[in-house]
Amino acid sequence: MEHSLDMIFSDIHSVSLLMDEWIILEIKKEFPEVRIHHLTYISAIGPIGISNVDLIIKVGKTKQAVNKVITNLRAHGLVVVNHYHSLKFIRINLTEHGEALFESICSSRLKLQNIYSDILGINRYNHLLVALSRLKSFHKQ
Repeated sequence: MEHSLDMIFSDIHSVSLLMDEWIILEIKKEFPEVRIHHLTYISAIGPIGISNVDLIIKVGKTKQAVNKVITNLRAHGLVVVNHYHSLKFIRINLTEHGEALFESICSSRLKLQNIYSDILGINRYNHLLVALSRLKSFHKQ
């Protein structure tokens, strides 16, 4: 049983990494500056933007780590940072280039979702989604 649990954790982690790698390969042609860790940040910021505090919570990283990535995203022209009331509260929004990247990420995820559905069949794919959702809910409690 212990070996089986190790395999589950290893397989879930591997599939997660492979999904990100597949998406990066899909979007690298149009966005060569993008790195794999940028996916999480661009997706979290989204088309409506996000505060720096909410972004830190959403990506689960330290303030310093988030600031480093945001500085990198700004250098590539993917985000703009607006300061409100103080330097402690900032709002991060995608630029036009960042929004195009966000749309490309969403499109690639949808394409991968369709591929997975074809591989597993619609019923197994839906069962997989329910199972993963239940596991995620368990860990959020």
